[in-house]
Amino acid sequence: MGVGNCPGEDNDLPFVDDDREAMVEYLRKECNVPNENIDALSDSNARVADINNAFTVVRSKITDEDEYLFYFSGHGDTSSGDSCICPYDSLPPYSFINSIDCDELDFYWAISIMLRTE
Repeated sequence: MGVGNCPGEDNDLPFVDDDREAMVEYLRKECNVPNENIDALSDSNARVADINNAFTVVRSKITDEDEYLFYFSGHGDTSSGDSCICPYDSLPPYSFINSIDCDELDFYWAISIMLRTE
């Protein structure tokens, strides 16, 4: 997942798309992960609701034998003392209200990219 084309003009991160695509290519070519097991959300398709939906879909498919990876390239924040990722709809000019705390990621075992090799 990557959020680089952020709302507003001052918040863009120029290499997020490259990061996300490099990870996807690595998973496909080096780890033999099938395309249907990779969900690479980006920018305006990586809002909190989109991320939660992706987690729900993966949780419905994954088994105890599966491995998974959640990868995020984009803004984060530690100002509250906790680490969090900033989905598309959490960034200024909106606010950090919709940020996702890393403890939440553990709780939801937030999975955007499944590693299920064949």
